[in-house]
Amino acid sequence: MIDKINSVASLIVIICSALMSILTIIEKSEKIKFKPISKLFGRKELIDKIDSIDNKLDKHISDTKIDEKDRLGQEVMSFASLLRNGYIPDTEEFKNIHKVYDKYRSLDGNGFAKIKMEYIEKKERELTNS
Repeated sequence: MIDKINSVASLIVIICSALMSILTIIEKSEKIKFKPISKLFGRKELIDKIDSIDNKLDKHISDTKIDEKDRLGQEVMSFASLLRNGYIPDTEEFKNIHKVYDKYRSLDGNGFAKIKMEYIEKKERELTNS
């Protein structure tokens, strides 16, 4: 549910950003006499509005990265827990958890998941050598 909300929020931010970019291009064009942004906002209000949207977009991107990093770290930890409880994954599941961990690391994940991943790799070696 949260993923859907984040996806919709991301889509809205992207659409708003694209619309503001198009309106800004129209506004700065000397060939087009109609200035939609100036009609809607004064010059100062326009700059303030663009800055506000830019700040919201930056925060949203940062929050999304944090949420994704947390989700991926939890997935690694859950997989390790399953292994501890006797679950025997197939090779595709091991490949997938490696991809999850690589993405987690690319988002600057911490060392706690690294410890869990070392355990996962140990179990993978044990299960594939038997």
